[in-house]
Amino acid sequence: MRTLALILSVSALPFGGFSQGLVFFNNTPQTLVSATAHGSTAYVGDSSEAFYFALLTSSNSTGPFEFTTGVYATNGPGGRIVGGIRAAAGWPIAASSFFEIVGWSSTLGHDFDPTWLTEFAAGSGPPGLLGVSGIGAGTAGGTDQSGNSFPPFPLFGGTGAINLGFNLVIIPEPSSLALAGLGTAALLMFVRRKRMTRRMSSVRLTRPLFCKLLQGGIFQGALFKFALRCRAF
Repeated sequence: MRTLALILSVSALPFGGFSQGLVFFNNTPQTLVSATAHGSTAYVGDSSEAFYFALLTSSNSTGPFEFTTGVYATNGPGGRIVGGIRAAAGWPIAASSFFEIVGWSSTLGHDFDPTWLTEFAAGSGPPGLLGVSGIGAGTAGGTDQSGNSFPPFPLFGGTGAINLGFNLVIIPEPSSLALAGLGTAALLMFVRRKRMTRRMSSVRLTRPLFCKLLQGGIFQGALFKFALRCRAF
């Protein structure tokens, strides 16, 4: 029984390995990552703040993209992503997949939380920096069951890969949104009050002129004819 169990476990190892294709998780000088905070933009790695990146995959170009690969990377200096060659769980060798990269500041923690994306879309979430790359598509590398070898797929800079850098921005806090809403409401009230003031000043200018015209007799004949018509009815 022990011998049979050992044989089954050993024979399962290659098949488990085939389910993890290889990717190269480094970006290029043409696909650098930046971060914008408090009106200032700089490449990640140019400050003391650390950043993390995760590889998300999907069978469809429109998503949903999910973090099933378990593949992380960190930042280097000058906007670089440093992950090296990684085995991506759920992305088999020689299999094609769509993918995107999510980056965030270390203040949010090391482990990726998919709720960040929905909260960010809703304009809320914990304070921190978050950004999502464009969508790429490619075939994972490795050696398949037939012994065919494929190079690790470069996530940046290759054919079908991500060929543009991306930017991380501050996740709006609910309190910040509330302040922005109050500011917008105050601005609308100011504009409305200004319009009403202009209308009142216009009325004040035209009313004396109308009275002078009445006193001068210009409209008296017309008003008299209108009164006669009313009496005829």
